[in-house]
Amino acid sequence: MRDNVSVLILTIEQSRYLPDGLVVLSLNQEKAYDRGTWFWLFETMQAIGFSENFIRATKFMYQAPAVQFLLNNQITHPILHHCGILQDNPLSVLPYILAILPLLNALNNENLMTTVEFQNDDINIPTIAYAEDILIIPTFLEAYYKLHKTLKQFYKIRNARFSESKTTAIYSPTFSTETGQPQYSPPWVQ
Repeated sequence: MRDNVSVLILTIEQSRYLPDGLVVLSLNQEKAYDRGTWFWLFETMQAIGFSENFIRATKFMYQAPAVQFLLNNQITHPILHHCGILQDNPLSVLPYILAILPLLNALNNENLMTTVEFQNDDINIPTIAYAEDILIIPTFLEAYYKLHKTLKQFYKIRNARFSESKTTAIYSPTFSTETGQPQYSPPWVQ
């Protein structure tokens, strides 16, 4: 996580030299573990190249998962899960990572990376993810439209949603080297 914060700070600092500044979007997936479909998880595992034995073993864990509660010293009837990534075990994060990986790959394949200069080198900053949060830095209007299109496809295919109340956008403008004041606000930010 520390690396992601360092990358973000470096990117915002360098944005003052970009012609249009930049926008940093922080997206939070709504019910990230609960909304995923098992079909999506297994298809992703197959596409990545997991062995059939491993996929079969994972499917076995998802065969008829249920939860029961202890209520007034009585165990309730089982409540079956029909979708979502099973939680409360040390391995639950791994299926989630597999389920979000196609989105991260699609965003990076859409060339939404921001390029910043650091110590005379150009560095590409890809989409960054930490748990259910995704950080994207589109630097031009076309990138924003590509982002929107890719997210809509992901919503439809994976049954995903991003929380509007937890989504944040930060605009970092280009600054004048003479006055130190913001020079330009691209129309797509407004």
